[in-house]
Amino acid sequence: MGQVVTYAKNRKQCFCQIKFESKERVLISISGPPSAAVKILKLGFFGMVPTGIVWEYSASIAGDFDSYIHGLQLMFPDPKHPLDDIRDRLLKCKSISEAHDYLLTTQRMAAVPMQPPESCPTTPRSGRAKAARR
Repeated sequence: MGQVVTYAKNRKQCFCQIKFESKERVLISISGPPSAAVKILKLGFFGMVPTGIVWEYSASIAGDFDSYIHGLQLMFPDPKHPLDDIRDRLLKCKSISEAHDYLLTTQRMAAVPMQPPESCPTTPRSGRAKAARR
């Protein structure tokens, strides 16, 4: 089971850093309007520097702020704050790969709009996308 390294949830900050059994670290960051979003960032260099986006859901992906809130409620229906719900779910994962798969499955099952795969640097791209770049 993973462990919480840092946690802040107040009027100015909403984030949590998790260290998985694999020793990989992620930062869960939730921002409010005008650019409301939940981002899960892969951390490198001893958990100090974000090195990629593991998963992201934002008002722009959802279409608007109301759809974003509705999507979060569908994916994370627990009455807790989304940071606490996401943290508790990811603590059960053993690695970033497992967390990424879990979040994508949760998003698909809730039938919530997905971000394009090309915008997520830790998501493998299809062979067709690689061929198009050549």
